[in-house]
Amino acid sequence: MIKEGMFIKDIIHDIKTFRTKSFSSNSIGKFTPKRLQNFIKSYLAKNLGIVSQAIRPITLFIETMRGCNFKCVMCRAGDFPKEYLSFDKFRKTADMFSDSFFLFPYAAGEPFLNREFYNMLKYASSKNFYTFVTSNFSVIDVEKFIETQIDEIAVSIDSLNPEKFRKIRVNGDINLVVRNLKKLIDLKRKKNYKKPTISLKMVVMRENLEDVEEVINFCASLGVEKFYIETVFVAEFYQFDVGIPSKQEINYLKNLLQEYKSQGLKIRFSPFCSFEKGDFFSGFCHFAFSSLAIDIYGNAFPCCFLFVRPERSFGNVFDDLGGVMKRRYEFLRNFRKKIPDICKGCPIYYKP
Repeated sequence: MIKEGMFIKDIIHDIKTFRTKSFSSNSIGKFTPKRLQNFIKSYLAKNLGIVSQAIRPITLFIETMRGCNFKCVMCRAGDFPKEYLSFDKFRKTADMFSDSFFLFPYAAGEPFLNREFYNMLKYASSKNFYTFVTSNFSVIDVEKFIETQIDEIAVSIDSLNPEKFRKIRVNGDINLVVRNLKKLIDLKRKKNYKKPTISLKMVVMRENLEDVEEVINFCASLGVEKFYIETVFVAEFYQFDVGIPSKQEINYLKNLLQEYKSQGLKIRFSPFCSFEKGDFFSGFCHFAFSSLAIDIYGNAFPCCFLFVRPERSFGNVFDDLGGVMKRRYEFLRNFRKKIPDICKGCPIYYKP
């Protein structure tokens, strides 16, 4: 699938994508020799099919909270009974993969509902991961949070219209979210802290396509530093009753965001579709080759979208870590030949 003469172009695209995603003064000191090796091995595996048996994940997702106080239309977390990962299991999992660069300590739920979450973040900081959290900002204690000194946090805002916000994020209160966001921004300035980077994450559907400009402009005016704009993820195994943007609408969104980029805003556009690359990494699915997602029970998957299909896991890291890594190796070794059974129906298997 890799066309002749495109490899160098893809490398340049991927470097730009990585810089948009994470590169900052906060991240320079996090590159250890082992982490750099992981980047090289993962990149060679994804783009050239050279898969080492010693390949390790660049990115680690740990589900610290299952369940949510919101019931968002594009997420099932609000339907789950609330379950909490213990700090001890979090520490053990993080230690297993201390050579990963990125750590995302959340998945299917609002992580700040877990009372031990602040201690988990402090531990992640002490291990020098690039730690990134997304939150609905409804229950966050900003004074406690800012002292964890993690690298980045993204607030989830899909509309500034209170009624529309409640319709998308059922049980949500946009006024509370904005108050907590402003409080965090003000506190960071008052303390003159470099970390965390404060970002926006917006999930775009037909229901809120018209809100994108207003949300970006408002958050930029507050001092939000980075913007992650993604379309709703829908797959054969992950269905929601929402309006999926058409190709024409995604092209409109791409052009709009390009205008903001030309003004100097740090924007990463992630369209979950097969026909538009956006700011995704080139070629085959980067989640597959770079990530390992571990649910609250210790089951390991190529990505957190598959948490809804537990039968598709590599196994349990607490019971058989060696077996998990062996099955992940076999999964990656065959990934480029044909779409794996566990990924069938996913729109981002390959992006030309």
